[in-house]
Parts: sequence; structure tokens; C-alpha cells
Amino acid sequence: MPLPDRLEFRIDLPADSGFLGRQCNSPGCKKYFKVHAEDIKDRMHCPYCGEEFANNELWTEDQLNYIKDRVAQEVMPLVQKNLADMFERA
Repeated sequence: MPLPDRLEFRIDLPADSGFLGRQCNSPGCKKYFKVHAEDIKDRMHCPYCGEEFANNELWTEDQLNYIKDRVAQEVMPLVQKNLADMFERA
């Protein structure tokens, strides 16, 4: 069975006492700040420079690495099974 074109799953980021770290995406700022998880919105402002960004543009480097690792943990078993199935049919 081939892999689907799109996979969806949820990744929960670890929070520090209910706060999530964010990092400004402005090249001149790049400052780290925390936002309470309940206050996360689709569009957010950096408290330092005031620029507005989509929430998905404010990942920290650690969060991006965590997300990549979690995606690999979810996807690799599917890829391995798909490859094993292909070799069985060959």
C-alpha cells in the first residue's frame, strides 16, 4: 500500500508552567519571549519590536528540532512498512 499524499497528526509542545516560548521572526529582532498557552492566537505581535506574525512563524530553534524529531518518529514506521511491503512484492 503506497504512502498517502498527506499525513496529519498532532504534536503537543512542552510548556513551562503553561507558557510556550516564541521567537520573533524579524531579522532585526529575533528575541525570545513567552506567551501563556491560552493566549496563543493565529496572529501575534512581538513584545519587543511590535511586528505582527502568523503564530506558525514564531517557532524557536528548539521547537523546530522537537517538531522534526516527532515527525520522524511518526512517519518512519510508515516508510519502513511501505518499503518492506515493496520488497515482499518484488
